[in-house]
Amino acid sequence: MNTYMKNKNIITFVLLSLTLSSCMDDAVQNFRTAEEDGITAFLKKDPDRYSEFLKLMEAAGVDALLDARGNYTCFVPVNEAVRRYYAEKNADLDQMTEETIKEIVYSHIIRQENPSDDPLTTDLFPNGTIGLPNMLGKFIQTTYDSLGNIYVNQTAKILIPDQDKEEPYKIYNGVIHTIDGVLEPSRGRISGLLAEQARYSLFVEALRETGLIDSLEAYINENYDRRRKAGEIPDEIISLSTFNNKAVYANKGGSLNTPASWLIGFTVLMESDEVYKRAGIQTLNDLRQYAETHVVPDFPDTYNDLTDRRNSLNRFIAYHILDRTMDVSDFIPASWLDIYYTKDAAELGVIVDYSGTLDPYGIVEIRRDATGAILNRRSDGSAVRILTESGNVSENGMFHGLDRILVYDVGVESDVLNKRLRMDVTSLLPELHTNRIKGNAPYGKGVIFPQGYLKNMVQLTENTQIQYGGAMLNEGWNDLHLDEILIAGKYDLMLRLPPLPEATYEIRIGYTANQKRGVLQISLDGKPLGIPLDMTKEASDPAIGYVKPGDDENDPYGYENDKMMRNRGYMKAPSTIYGSSDGNDVLRTLARAVRRILTTARLDRGEHWLHFKSVEDIDTREFMFDYLELVPSSAYPDRNDEGVE
Repeated sequence: MNTYMKNKNIITFVLLSLTLSSCMDDAVQNFRTAEEDGITAFLKKDPDRYSEFLKLMEAAGVDALLDARGNYTCFVPVNEAVRRYYAEKNADLDQMTEETIKEIVYSHIIRQENPSDDPLTTDLFPNGTIGLPNMLGKFIQTTYDSLGNIYVNQTAKILIPDQDKEEPYKIYNGVIHTIDGVLEPSRGRISGLLAEQARYSLFVEALRETGLIDSLEAYINENYDRRRKAGEIPDEIISLSTFNNKAVYANKGGSLNTPASWLIGFTVLMESDEVYKRAGIQTLNDLRQYAETHVVPDFPDTYNDLTDRRNSLNRFIAYHILDRTMDVSDFIPASWLDIYYTKDAAELGVIVDYSGTLDPYGIVEIRRDATGAILNRRSDGSAVRILTESGNVSENGMFHGLDRILVYDVGVESDVLNKRLRMDVTSLLPELHTNRIKGNAPYGKGVIFPQGYLKNMVQLTENTQIQYGGAMLNEGWNDLHLDEILIAGKYDLMLRLPPLPEATYEIRIGYTANQKRGVLQISLDGKPLGIPLDMTKEASDPAIGYVKPGDDENDPYGYENDKMMRNRGYMKAPSTIYGSSDGNDVLRTLARAVRRILTTARLDRGEHWLHFKSVEDIDTREFMFDYLELVPSSAYPDRNDEGVE
């Protein structure tokens, strides 16, 4: 999550009178004072530093754009960097096509839709991927070294940061970061990038032999892109929920933006040849035998066909491919630990996320310790660590090295996943990660998804609206990961459950109740789960029976009240998550934050779907979906379900 879209006050500009024949330069003056420059005008004042990139801007036709009113973040290479780029390519400006020039220039510019939003100064840079795309629709990375230097796309160092509206720069329409290298547009797929990694030759060989390398060619849903450009998919859709850009918690016909694109991406987690060698694995046959004895479930008849999706080696490699794009900072973002988890959350081991993979039978558990991201931590403390890599980014994904072998084995099923599994609903929606939607939709800037955009959450009717909002930093939202899904309209939709070990599970959902919510029928694999759920009722409703911990002197911790609520099919929300902007309240102390126990059911290794359908005739009532909990019977009951967590 990040705060790229923080709002500040708009600078007041001096308005000058215009005539109908006013030229563009006069119109630009309508939004600024005489002492302020647009980005292009500012660069022109220093030709010794910026003249070469200015030539590229002019050839691309963006010089006028960057002097007009707007909100632009520009990474501008110095002259020496541009000349070095020409020498490396053995070509200069006159030898480049117009398309190539535009790709180069657009790679350096992030354009924000709202001029009043803050441009991206360095205090908003993550140690990872910026949440807004450049003008090519691709995402820029920023990373920090041990001295505090900032690098862009791991190659260009920022020489002069934050040249913006403040003194001495006074740029009225954005910010410039002067860099020492040209940002090249990425044209290669992750499959090609992996083929170049000599340290990972055995993994790449297995990737080829299983045919999974062919799965890594997808990049963008071109049909979506075409339909959006043609206006068949509108840029905005009128929202029927409380997510809209007119008024929060008031349905006044506000709209929400549809996703700008539909990118498809992957994250490949790889062991080096050295890691395999330490485990006694030196050939592809060694790796086949390792997979055959470690990967579950076992389908022995598929041993000889490496391309069979049930084959052990195929599944071993597929488990290393996440179905979304994630850089190192996305594996438990720092803001989660800093903002909404309580101090004892790490001790209790509840700061956990999950990701789907290309393995149809397994998910990956994600955590973070003091030194970085780790995967599948077992009860003995062992885990697989993600290593920091350079040059690991491609057009449709990235790769990360691992310090030991990642495998979906008996231990993952009996240890890592044999506990209460709490999953933010967005963890089940890979499109939100790859398209950098997660964490980038604060108040009034939610996203509404057209039909079919989400593979794991399927609209069954055209007027089913699926909407996303988050991160609501410091806004007091009562949500896991500070974000949520709202479903509105006369909705009817299904959610695919993640692939889990075969077991009997207690299935729960977490939500916040209020009068904007509605009443819905929930089913599992076509079987209705009790009577419809009324989300307008807070837990303090007599039918649920919530008593705030501490209010009953005979039950100071609320544990007896917990038992009574469970008998009625409800639970208090977790105590390890803050539910207010001042950090004083945890969700457990808020009656509006509720967990509903849906059912106890046996889940086999096949697909399973939850079905949610409105039972009301009103299309402006909402289904708020925050998180899902699945608790295997072998791990239940535990003390964490009695209020501690």
